[in-house]
Amino acid sequence: MTARKIAIIEDDRNLLELLTKIFTKEGYEVFGAPTGSELAKKVIDNKPELIITDLGLPQLVGEKVIEVFHKNDVEYMVPVIVMSAWSEDEIKQAAEAIGAVAWIKKPVNPEELLKLVEKYTK
Repeated sequence: MTARKIAIIEDDRNLLELLTKIFTKEGYEVFGAPTGSELAKKVIDNKPELIITDLGLPQLVGEKVIEVFHKNDVEYMVPVIVMSAWSEDEIKQAAEAIGAVAWIKKPVNPEELLKLVEKYTK
C-alpha cells in the first residue's frame, strides 16, 4: 500500500517537526516547509492528497499559497486545511476565501487535526 501524502506549510519549526512525527507515525508520507513558495515545487513533484497551511507565514501569507500552486501549474484540486492563531472569525473568513475544506485554531490539538486529516485523505 502506498503511503498517503500530505504537505505542511508551517513557519514554526517545532510545530512542523511535531506534526511531521505524528503524521509519519500514522502512516502518512509528509513533506513540509516554512513557506508556501518553498513547498510549491514539492507539491508539484509529489502530488499530495492534502495540504495543511498556517495562515500567518513570514514570506507568503497562507491565503496566497493556493495562488502560488496554481501559477506553478498544479492542476488538480488539493484539499486544504488552514491553521492559525488568528481569531476564529478571521480564520474562517480566510479559509472560505481560499476554498479550504476545514480550519483549526492554534494552539493545535494534534488529535483534532489528525481527525480532520483522516477525514479528507480517505
